[in-house]
Amino acid sequence: MLRRDQGEINISLDSSSPEIYRNVKGINGFARVVDSLKKYVADARSPAQIVLKYIIYEKNNQIPEIAQFIKMCASLGIKKIQLSFDFREVNANKVSEQTYVAAAFMSRQARNFGIEASPFYLSREAVEKINNIAMTNFS
Repeated sequence: MLRRDQGEINISLDSSSPEIYRNVKGINGFARVVDSLKKYVADARSPAQIVLKYIIYEKNNQIPEIAQFIKMCASLGIKKIQLSFDFREVNANKVSEQTYVAAAFMSRQARNFGIEASPFYLSREAVEKINNIAMTNFS
């Protein structure tokens, strides 16, 4: 289907390394997922058919981690990412300032690498806060 430009693959990777992946997902599957990603990118007619999602929260919201994720996306040929917050933190009203900063950094870094970054199930208020942080700190 990817070769015929039909459909899209969306993978929630949430990390840029095996260590963070294991911490976030609870399993050792990073290499397998990245290998699959490489195959999907090779088979896709358009790089826009492959979308990586990154759910930002306390276990993966450090700036070096986010920077490495964006570099990895660029090296894999990924052109679209989605960023979101962990629903448990959102529902408990416990999204940290660091998570907002990480989201702002991610959106700006993605743009710098020619990657489209879009919010996924984030409130209008959350998106506005991310954009304000990005303009203030990462312009």
